[in-house]
Amino acid sequence: MSLYPPPQDIRTEVFARLPDRLRKGARSAWADASLNGAKLDGFLEGPSFDLAGNLYLVDIPFGRILRLAANTGDWDVVAEYVEPGASAMDDKRPEFQRMIERACDGENAFDVIVVHSFSRFFRDAFGLEFYVRKLAKHNVRLMSMTQELG
Repeated sequence: MSLYPPPQDIRTEVFARLPDRLRKGARSAWADASLNGAKLDGFLEGPSFDLAGNLYLVDIPFGRILRLAANTGDWDVVAEYVEPGASAMDDKRPEFQRMIERACDGENAFDVIVVHSFSRFFRDAFGLEFYVRKLAKHNVRLMSMTQELG
């Protein structure tokens, strides 16, 4: 017996769907590791709103940041940082450099870079520390979903 009344049913409706033009229907390294190689259209997490009410979502398997416009309902890709086959052994990775440049360009594009593990960002401890410090100078934090940064 509960002292609380049963929860009320709340009527919901779909606000938006990922448009076909943004659906991938493909495998990714993330899907291979997390979902036994399933083909995905996307996997959206980390919803966040800006001051204008636009919704931002991270498409984890495909390295995209998507925006859903509050006033029109239009979707667009804000950023995409993917380097298939890159091993993080060094910083000679064009997409990695583009991401770092964007993080440090003075426009405060983002406050944090989230990686699955630090080895996905940089395998060498000295290189990792160099970029952690570089990002920190621009008030950007590096965070891992699976590890603490000491």
